[in-house]
Amino acid sequence: VGDDMALVPTELLEERFSKSVSSKKGKLEDREKKEEVKILRVITDQNAIMKKETGLKKLPPATECAKALEELDGTVLDEDLVRTLKEVACPTQAEMKLLTEAKQKEPNIPMGLPEQYMWVIGQLPAYQMRADCWYYILTYGDLQSMYFKALSDFSDIVGCVRKSEMLPSLLGIILAVGNYLNGNTSRGQADG
Repeated sequence: VGDDMALVPTELLEERFSKSVSSKKGKLEDREKKEEVKILRVITDQNAIMKKETGLKKLPPATECAKALEELDGTVLDEDLVRTLKEVACPTQAEMKLLTEAKQKEPNIPMGLPEQYMWVIGQLPAYQMRADCWYYILTYGDLQSMYFKALSDFSDIVGCVRKSEMLPSLLGIILAVGNYLNGNTSRGQADG
């Protein structure tokens, strides 16, 4: 076995492979720079951003949602979409203030998806009250039927207690046993 290194064109190999390695690093750095597009965000928690973006993907575009909220148009937004709009797209006062300040500082930077909805919805007068009232109107029938059933069940129980002939006797026995057990104390001799 001899030394075959002299047969290998090392200069040619170094020239070819070293250039490609250095150019790949340059391309990767260029890609990273291109991918770092600045987006206007007021929500910084990644979990909150993910939750909001997931909810907003179910909704129509922000302008349609704002128009539907302004006109209370049930053909565009059903009960579930109104709940999603109310919980995810309506900004709080603090979020709206931050968004307005950020938009004034950098008006040309595109907004993230949650911020787009928050900006468009936030421009409506009394947007939070509109969303709350509309959701209440949509869910009122279900709540009313649930409360009516609970009230009628309670009314039936009260009627059974009032009409019962044995319940006063049972309660009298319980009172007598309690008086007997507490006989010589201040709790004894309760009248019933």
